[in-house]
Amino acid sequence: DLMPILATAENAVGLEAFVEIAPLILLVADTITAHFQFEALTAFTDCRLPYALYDRYIGALARCAKDMKNKSSLPYLSALPMVDGEHMIEVDGLSASVILHIGSSPASGRLTLTDHSLYFEESGIVSYHKASRFDLSAALDHDLVPDLIGPWGSHIFDNAIRYKTSSLSEPIIVEFPEISGSKRRDYWIAIIREIVCVHKFIRKFQLEGLARSEALGRAMLGIIKLQATKSCFQLLPSDPGTLLAFSSAENLPGGDSILESIAATLKSAKSDLSSSGRSSVVDENDGCNFLSSSSLWILYDMGLLSPEESWKAKTIVISGESRIGDQSSLQKAVQQSRQKLKEVEKAKATVEEVKSDGIGTNVAMLNELLLPITVLISWIWDLISWREVFKTGLFFFLFLYVIYRDWLGCVLPALPIIACGWIIWLRISGRAKKYREVLVLTPKSGITIEQVATAQRTLSQIEGILQKINVVLLKFHALIWSPSPWGMDFVLLALFGLALTLAILPFKYVALAIHVSIFTSQLKKKTTDGKGGRRLREWWDSIPVPHVRFVESQEKKTIEESFQN
Repeated sequence: DLMPILATAENAVGLEAFVEIAPLILLVADTITAHFQFEALTAFTDCRLPYALYDRYIGALARCAKDMKNKSSLPYLSALPMVDGEHMIEVDGLSASVILHIGSSPASGRLTLTDHSLYFEESGIVSYHKASRFDLSAALDHDLVPDLIGPWGSHIFDNAIRYKTSSLSEPIIVEFPEISGSKRRDYWIAIIREIVCVHKFIRKFQLEGLARSEALGRAMLGIIKLQATKSCFQLLPSDPGTLLAFSSAENLPGGDSILESIAATLKSAKSDLSSSGRSSVVDENDGCNFLSSSSLWILYDMGLLSPEESWKAKTIVISGESRIGDQSSLQKAVQQSRQKLKEVEKAKATVEEVKSDGIGTNVAMLNELLLPITVLISWIWDLISWREVFKTGLFFFLFLYVIYRDWLGCVLPALPIIACGWIIWLRISGRAKKYREVLVLTPKSGITIEQVATAQRTLSQIEGILQKINVVLLKFHALIWSPSPWGMDFVLLALFGLALTLAILPFKYVALAIHVSIFTSQLKKKTTDGKGGRRLREWWDSIPVPHVRFVESQEKKTIEESFQN
C-alpha cells in the first residue's frame, strides 16, 4: 500500500486548508461535513491529503455520478409509482439479494431508493411484482434502526434494517445477506436516513420551490460523496452518517443552529436569468463577497436532472454560505458545533473509562454511589422509629409548628437553597476535593459459591417482589371492577369521603394529620395491641383477585372488540 509513503509527500493538504477551500465546490465537500470528509479520506495517511489521493477521490466522484446517471435511466423505473420531480438514487438486488420481511413472510426482490421514497419489488418467476412504496417524505415518525435476523425467527446475523412508521401496522425488516459483515446494511441505513432527515428539514423550515429543490440536491450530492469515499478505499467509513450533511446536523451538538443557517441560506435562493448557477454576490450591508455553489447546477452538469428541471439549475443564485476573509453564519455554527463535539467526545471518553465488566464490580460501584441516599433514608427511619427521643421529638414539634403556621410552602424552596449553601461551604472549606473522585471497595475476584447463592437469592427476592406488586394491583382491580357490590361500594365511599375531607378541612390540618400519623405509627405498634391493623389486614386478605388468562395479541384484540360490541 503506497498511502503511508504518499502521506509524507510535500504536495499534501492539511485539515484547515481542506475545510476552507473544499466546500466552495459542493461536489467535493460540504461545509457541515468537511471535517469528517477529510478524516475519512486521510484515515490511512496520517491526517494529510496527498494530491494522488485527492485525484483518486475526484475520479471516484465522477464515476459515482456517472453510475447514478446510468441507474436513473434503467427501464424498470418507468413502472414505479414515482411522483413528478422524483430522482433515483440507489438500487440493490440486481446482483446481490435483498429480502423483505413483513410479519413471518420473507420475499426476495429489488430495492430502490429515490429522493422521496423507498420501493421494493418482489421477484417473480419471469418478472417483478408490483412495487411496494414506503414514503420517506411524509410527516411520519420514521423509526429506522439496525436489526438482527436469521432463519426461523432467530436473531443471529447483524445485517438487517427494521423500519416502522405510524402508517404501518407492523414493522418491516429489510435484510442484506452477506458473509463479510454488515457494511452493505450500514450503507443503506445511512442513505435512507439522509433522505428522511432532509424531508424533516424541509418540513420544519417550510422550504418551497428552489429552496426545496436545492436541499434535495444537496442530499443527493452527499450520497455521491459517500459512494466516492467508499470507492476510494473499497471500504465504507466507520460512521457513514457523518459524511451526509442533514444526518450529521441532526446528531451534532448545536445541530439545530446549523440547520437554521442552512435554511436561511437556501431561502435566499432566487431565480436570475443572467446567472450560471455559480456566482459571487456582494452583501449590500458590509460589502463582503459571498461565494455560492448550487447543487442543482452540479446535478444538471452531471446529467442527473431532467430537461424540465434544467431551468432551475441555469437560473438559481444562492448567497451567504461562504465568505472571503470572514465567516458566514453557517461556518460559525459549524465551528461552534465542532468545539462542542470535542467536549462531548472527551466526556464520552471518561464514561468509557468508568464502565466496568462484571456484576460484582458494578454492584459495588452502585452501592457506593447510592450511599448518600441510603444514609438519608436510614436517618429518616431513625427519626420515625424514635430511637433517639430528643432528636425525634425536636424534629416532630418543629415540623408540627411549621405546618401549623402554613410555612410548608416555604420549606420546599428552602431545601435547594440549603443544598446550594452546603455545596458552597464545601468549596470554600476545600472539602469538595475528596468528592471529585469516587472510591469503591474492590470486590472479591472470581465467582464463588457464595456469590452464586447470593445472586440466586436476589433473583428469588425480585421475583417475590414482582409477585406482590401484581397481587396488590389485581386486588385494586377487583375492588374497582368487581361484580359484587361490596367492593365497588367501598371504593366509592372511600373516594367520596376523601373528596369531602379535602374540600372541608384546610390543607394544613390534613398535613398535620399525616405528620402525626407517620411519627406515631411506630409508637402505636409498641403501645397498642394493633387490633385495627389486624382487622385491616384480614379484610385485605379476604379480597379475591380476578382471573388472569394469557393470550396472544390477536386473540386479545378480538376479545376487546367483542366487549365493545
